[in-house]
Amino acid sequence: MLPVELRLPESRVPSHGAVAIVIDRSGSMAERVGSTGRSQQHFANEAAITAIRSLSRGDFVAVVAFDGAPAAIVPLRKNDDPSSAAPSIRAIAPAGSTNVFRAIEAAASELRAAPTSVKHIVLLSDGKSDGDAVLGGRRAAELRREGITMSTISIGDSAADQLLAQLAHAGGRRHHRVAGAAVARQLPDVLRREAETIHRAPIREGGPYELAVTIADGPLRGVTSLPRITGYGVVAERDQRAIVATRGPEGDPFGAWGAEWRAWSDFDPFWRQLVRRTARSSSETAGRLMVERTESGDQVVLTVTTLDGAPAVNAVAQARYLTLDGTRGTLTLDAAGRGPDVSSHRPRFRADRFR
Repeated sequence: MLPVELRLPESRVPSHGAVAIVIDRSGSMAERVGSTGRSQQHFANEAAITAIRSLSRGDFVAVVAFDGAPAAIVPLRKNDDPSSAAPSIRAIAPAGSTNVFRAIEAAASELRAAPTSVKHIVLLSDGKSDGDAVLGGRRAAELRREGITMSTISIGDSAADQLLAQLAHAGGRRHHRVAGAAVARQLPDVLRREAETIHRAPIREGGPYELAVTIADGPLRGVTSLPRITGYGVVAERDQRAIVATRGPEGDPFGAWGAEWRAWSDFDPFWRQLVRRTARSSSETAGRLMVERTESGDQVVLTVTTLDGAPAVNAVAQARYLTLDGTRGTLTLDAAGRGPDVSSHRPRFRADRFR
């Protein structure tokens, strides 16, 4: 089990975010979806309404519709009345050509007015776009550095998947493809989840950031400094029992790698210690460690056998321990099962001090 979980610690949850939903309204959005009798435009519009309703009333939202030119159907505003945007969104009708790049600029312009640190564009399109794809990708990367991320959704069978995937990659988020009859079923959920990314664990970028070694043991024994990193995802410690060996800025748990680590002076010693720690040592016995729950509390139990599974008679075991306050020690585990019937079962060594 990892010592961290992918939720934000309460102290790091952003109060609110801003999202701009960008909807294609070109002529091809009139295409029918399977046997539903409804157009792709209908399902895109309804998915946007669902996404807005899922957001907090303290968030900020904007909706931009586009064909050859963009239009702010719902200019940026606080989401204090989510249902009020529905009539304007349902009025979006398919006509004209497609230019996603102008739409991205219009969405970014709306988001710049938001008084939030988290700003995100969700772009939905079903066709190829006018304009320069290379310049569009560069612009998405520039917006990301500005603090505006972007995810994309391809709808239908003729969408420019490669272009939209490149834009999402440059924008720092994900690309999704929804086609065929799945549009009716999957699109609302995909669009909602992407809009809600304004509440997910943020990615800290722009370093370099310094890391600290908090437990110099095991693979980190003798290590006093770590390479700097340029970004990381903020996570939370699982609970008070979690032991986190490295931390980033503001005490954030850290456990990832970056390209800079290859040039780290302790790179080779670290891996030697890690392999030595995890590799099975040559021995005539094998052990299985488990925790048993009893009426008096939890007990750590080590079952020792020979390599062929037979009981290891008269085995002696020692354990090294590390407590949450950093105290280290060694203790001999008391044996259970010694006696005349030892051959009928495997000896167990109970560590009553581990509770």
